[in-house]
Amino acid sequence: IDVVQLLLSYGAYITTVNSELDTPLHLACRGRPEIALTLLRTLPEAQKGIIHTSNIHGRTPFSYAADYNITIVMSQLI
Repeated sequence: IDVVQLLLSYGAYITTVNSELDTPLHLACRGRPEIALTLLRTLPEAQKGIIHTSNIHGRTPFSYAADYNITIVMSQLI
């Protein structure tokens, strides 16, 4: 968490995607609820749209949080 907060404080891009179009939020929703919640808390209003972004598999951060039964993150994504 400390590293994530440090990167965010230095302006890390939350909307960056990898080759499968996963955002950091997609990745965090795969079993790292503390990171997902940190990302959601620091997400600027203008970038809130990434919570609905699908990767190349048609998956959203919510769908990964549901796979891992991370209800606290799911409630923040609704």
